[in-house]
Amino acid sequence: MKLFLSTIISFLMFGCMSYTSSIPEGYTGELATIDDSFQRLSRSKASFYYIKLIDGEPIHNSLTASSAASNGKGSQLIAMGASRSIPIKPINLYLIGQVHHSAPIGYIFSSTSNYIIEGEVNFTPKKNEKYLINGSLSEDYSAVWIEDINGNVVSKVIEKRGLSHVSIIDSGLQPKKIELSKKELFLKLASGESENLVVSKLGKPDKITKYGGNFLIEKPPSVTYQYEGLGSIQFSAQKSAALFIERVTPNIEWSDDISSIKMQLNSTGATLQSLAKGYYQQDHIKIEVLDLFAEKIWTEKKNEDPYVIDAVSWLCKVLAKSNNSRYRSILQNIATEANENKLRKHAKNSLDLLPVTDVDQFIPTENKFY
Repeated sequence: MKLFLSTIISFLMFGCMSYTSSIPEGYTGELATIDDSFQRLSRSKASFYYIKLIDGEPIHNSLTASSAASNGKGSQLIAMGASRSIPIKPINLYLIGQVHHSAPIGYIFSSTSNYIIEGEVNFTPKKNEKYLINGSLSEDYSAVWIEDINGNVVSKVIEKRGLSHVSIIDSGLQPKKIELSKKELFLKLASGESENLVVSKLGKPDKITKYGGNFLIEKPPSVTYQYEGLGSIQFSAQKSAALFIERVTPNIEWSDDISSIKMQLNSTGATLQSLAKGYYQQDHIKIEVLDLFAEKIWTEKKNEDPYVIDAVSWLCKVLAKSNNSRYRSILQNIATEANENKLRKHAKNSLDLLPVTDVDQFIPTENKFY
């Protein structure tokens, strides 16, 4: 109840706050940029990862931008991104990851899943670098951090496991930095990333399509960037200029290559959903790939993201389509252990389609004994 009341108070105060520039008055030095991000959960709800304060001063962020854009839209949440320049000097950032509803009533009906994680980190950006606020929100684990364009965590991680207290840890600091391929960068794009950040990762698009919007059906303008061999990225737009990522749609080019499938399965949200639907269209998938799908289903059985749940539900259907009894055991376990009713239902339906035969069953990695 305490969390609910504080969230409602914050919700009501958004329209009354004034915001400070992210660049100190009189500062003329070098700059970096840092973006907020979000993950849409439904028409009226999303998870936001953003900066609330810089050196103790409130700044404009993705949550305040979304609240302003959603004003007067009823239960519809217009999720918006936010990006800002920051000085090249030590700064204190107050980071927040939280589930946000377009209207206060949403917090009442989802009282057990209004996850929030927040805390301060000291951070010294590097000249001309671009960063992203990212995180994870769930009943078992919530965290928020700063990462570079390759997804390397470059700050301390503010985290909370279950009902434990919030802690700030150094384990997110990776001594060995990874550099991702263009395809990996594309699959890891997050909603809310700015056009500037996307171009820094992927370069200029091969094709740009502009949509002017439709006032009658309240469909806002957008700009879509097409990257050959990768897919398309839809941005929110203002005066025909691309602003922030709204949706990422990968190209579905089937390959039995294990490393390629593993890379695709590391994606999340609507991107993973698109890929899973594409997998279902394939025939005669080899068992090594089916095992990867089964492992992904098991890994995500406690996930609450509706896009991820839909994705792994499609993967259940892929296992059923294989007609391989090897997956009966895991589908039976998912049908009883998964958090979401939708996933339990699809696992049960898929289980019923597989023949009952005496074969070695697939065992998830965490359940194997060596």
